[in-house]
Amino acid sequence: MPKQIQFKLNSWLENAGIVGLTRILPKDKYEGDWNTLSVSTDELDNFANDYFSFFVKKYGKYIRYQQIVSMKDQLQNWQDDEFDNFDENNLEILLKWFDSTLKYSVNSKSYKKVIKFLNTDFDVANEVKECNKLIRTLKKKNELVKSRNEAVRILKELTSKFIQIIDYFETPQAKKYFPAKTLSYIVINNAWNGVSFLNPQAKNLDFYDDFQSYFVEPVKKYLAEDHSKDKYICSTCQRPMKKLEYSYGFLNGMGYDLNRKTSNAWNFSNDLYICPICQLMYSVVSAGFTYNMSSQGIFINDNSSIIQLKESNNQMLESMTSDLAKNSHASPYRAFASAFKNELAKSEKYTMANVQVITYDDSKYSFKIIPAIASEVLKYAANKNWKNGSTMLTSLYSTGIQGFRGENYYSIFSAVINQLMNNTDLTNLIYTMELLKVTKTQGCRYSTFNIMSLICMNARLINEISKLKGGSNIMEVNEDKLHKMRGCGVGIREGYASKANENKAQTLAYRMLEALRSNNIEQFMDLLLNAYLYLDKIVPSVFISSQTDQKVFKQYGYAFVAGLIGEEFDSEESK
Repeated sequence: MPKQIQFKLNSWLENAGIVGLTRILPKDKYEGDWNTLSVSTDELDNFANDYFSFFVKKYGKYIRYQQIVSMKDQLQNWQDDEFDNFDENNLEILLKWFDSTLKYSVNSKSYKKVIKFLNTDFDVANEVKECNKLIRTLKKKNELVKSRNEAVRILKELTSKFIQIIDYFETPQAKKYFPAKTLSYIVINNAWNGVSFLNPQAKNLDFYDDFQSYFVEPVKKYLAEDHSKDKYICSTCQRPMKKLEYSYGFLNGMGYDLNRKTSNAWNFSNDLYICPICQLMYSVVSAGFTYNMSSQGIFINDNSSIIQLKESNNQMLESMTSDLAKNSHASPYRAFASAFKNELAKSEKYTMANVQVITYDDSKYSFKIIPAIASEVLKYAANKNWKNGSTMLTSLYSTGIQGFRGENYYSIFSAVINQLMNNTDLTNLIYTMELLKVTKTQGCRYSTFNIMSLICMNARLINEISKLKGGSNIMEVNEDKLHKMRGCGVGIREGYASKANENKAQTLAYRMLEALRSNNIEQFMDLLLNAYLYLDKIVPSVFISSQTDQKVFKQYGYAFVAGLIGEEFDSEESK
C-alpha cells in the first residue's frame, strides 16, 4: 500500500472535499502544496473516528444533546440550595427543559437507535417515564403552592433522577454516539444521503463502523491491489478501476442511481463512475462546507491554492460557529462577510473578484461568481467606519423583517450580499424598507440608520458601474451629500413637528416614495417645493443639479425620505 494518497484541486465539489479532509484529519497526517493535498494512508484506520469527531467538535454545542447535559449544574445548584429559592419561574424552566429537550430527545427515532445499540443496564426510556409521573403529580396537585414540603420532596427525587439520566448521557459511549447521530441528520446529510448509515434500511447500528466499512475499507482494498491491467477509469481523477461500482448517485443534487436510470446516459451506457478514493473524498464534502443548523451552507471556491482555499473557508467556519451560539439560523452570508473582512485586514489589496461562491439552501445549490464591482463595494463597506464601532457592512448583520416574503425572518444582510453578487442595485430593497417604516409595519428589525447604510452602499455600486460604462459628463452620487439630504429630511420633519403637524411628515414620505418608485422626478420636486414653501425654507440645490441623472437623483431622494421617517435608532431595532 502506498504511504500517501493525493487529491488535486478541481471543481468546487472536489475542492470542498479537500477542505473537508484538512478539517477532519490531524495536521500531521496531510501535506498541501499549491494544488495537491497528500494524505497519509496510516490515518485510514482511524478515519471514521476523526470524521464524526470533527462534526461533534464544531457543531455539537448547538444541538439538544448539549442542552441535556448542560442542565446538570443548574439541577445541582437547586439541590445544594435545598430548593429554598425555587419558584414558579424555575419550575417553568425545568418543565420546559424536560418536555422540549430531554423527553423529546429520548423519544426520537435517532436516539432510540443509539439507546438500543449502547445496550446498557440503565433503562433511560423507563427513567424518563418515571420522571414524567412525578411531574404530573407536581403539576396536578399544584404542590409548589399548596404544600411546599411535599413539593420539595418530589423535586429532590425528580432532580436526582434527572442527574442520573444526565450521567448516562455523559458516559464515553454516549458522548461518542448521541451527538454524532443527531448531526448525521442536521449537517452530514446536507451533502449526501441514502447510503451507509444514512440509508434508512441500514442494519448496522454502529454508524462509525458502517462509515468505515462503506467508505474507507474499499479505499484500503483499492490501494492494496494491482491496477496495471484495469480497463476502466474514474470519471473524476482518471485513476484506473477494475469494475464500475461507485457513482455520484449518493451526492445530493449531483447524481442519480446509474443502475435504475440507464436511460439518462447516451445509448444506455453510463461512464459516470468513480473510484473508492473519490467516493471517500465526496463523503467529506459536508465537512468542507460551512453550515448553520437550518440546512443552509456556503463554500468559497477560492482556488488559487490549497492554503488560500483552507483559510477562506476556515474563517467562515469560525465565524459561523461563533454566531450559532446566539442564533441557530445564523446567515451563511454573514460568515462569508466575516471571512472577507479578515482577509482585508491581512492585505488591503485582497479581492474576491471572480471567486466562485456556492450556497446551499433547502436541498439546492446556487452558484455565483463574485463580480469585480461587488468585491469593491464590499471592500468599501467592510472598511467604512459607521456608527457605534461598527462598519457600514457589520451594521447590517442583525437587520431583518419578521414574516416577510414567506420567510419567518427575512435577512436584509443576506439580501444585500445576494443582490451585490448579482450586480443588482439595492434601490428596490431600499424602497421596500422605507415603505415598511412609513406604514409602521410590525416586525421591522432595522432603523433609518441601517437604511442609510444601504443607500451609501448602493451609491458606491452605481458609481462603480458608471465608471465601468465610461462616457463623458458622468454624474456620481456624493456620500457627504447623501448625509446632508438625510439631514434636510430630518429638518422638514422637525419643522412639521414645530407646527403641531407631525403626521404630515409621514404622509409626505409616503407620497415621495411613490414618486421615486415610478421614476416621477417632477412629482417628487413638486412635493419637495411645497414642503419647503410651507416651512419657508430654501430647497437644497442638490435636487436641482441632479435632475438630469435619474439614478443619482433617486439616491438623494431616498436619503431625504430616510430623514423624514424618523430617528436613527428606534424601538424595533433595540429589541
